[in-house]
Amino acid sequence: VGERDVIGKYLYGKYALGSDTTSATTPTNLVISGLSSTNLNLHWIRTSSNETSFIIERKTGVGGVYAAIGRSGFGVTNFLDVNTSETNDYYYRVKAINYGDDSAYCVEASPPTITLLSPTNNQCIAESSSLDVAAIDPDGSIAKVQFSLTSYVLPPITNSPYSQVLEHIFPGSYLLTATATDNQGNTRVIGPIQFSFFLDTDGDGVSDTDEILSSTDPTKKDTDGDGVWDGVDAFPLDPSRSSVPGPDGTPPDIFLLEPIVSP
Repeated sequence: VGERDVIGKYLYGKYALGSDTTSATTPTNLVISGLSSTNLNLHWIRTSSNETSFIIERKTGVGGVYAAIGRSGFGVTNFLDVNTSETNDYYYRVKAINYGDDSAYCVEASPPTITLLSPTNNQCIAESSSLDVAAIDPDGSIAKVQFSLTSYVLPPITNSPYSQVLEHIFPGSYLLTATATDNQGNTRVIGPIQFSFFLDTDGDGVSDTDEILSSTDPTKKDTDGDGVWDGVDAFPLDPSRSSVPGPDGTPPDIFLLEPIVSP
């Protein structure tokens, strides 16, 4: 496509070959959609049919310099940018090309950035825990953030902080993704990561299943009543102690209670 455009422009300019030598018209409505944490799809609207191709340019950060990253053929109004980092601010612009002259650039567009704060990958979290992200839009504002848990799509959050407490969800392992949408319809995706979710009726940091297996009470934070929650109590069934001795370098004493040794 690029070679064809170069040769076409030369022939049109030098020999006036062809009837349409007017400038290409500027594309409009550039929108960036996050397909994954590193893949961004660009889509725009062509304003006539006199282009031979489109040039896509990108810069990193508001002070960056635009450089061409791709070209799409006649009538193709989308481009997939697979060479991105989830932490960078990107700005994009597109212009149309024909044998007459290039169009002006469309209005630049920049998708938001989104960072997952919690949970972390492969973390096991309790029912009372929350999903948290930070989202920023470099050229506008965040319209909403939405979490997806494998087959669950949670209600959108429209105001910062972008946090959602886990409620009414079955225990198990989930794939978590989060999508930020800005006021211009651009989106960015973070994830997926995997995490596990367990029921914790009393909120002591120990799952109901583990409490039943260890004979502690899943409805009480402090089963033995010694003032220390089961989740941090080294002896959750012994009210006389709750922690093990610190590593002070002194070996412990050990006494043989059974069997009794005859004198």
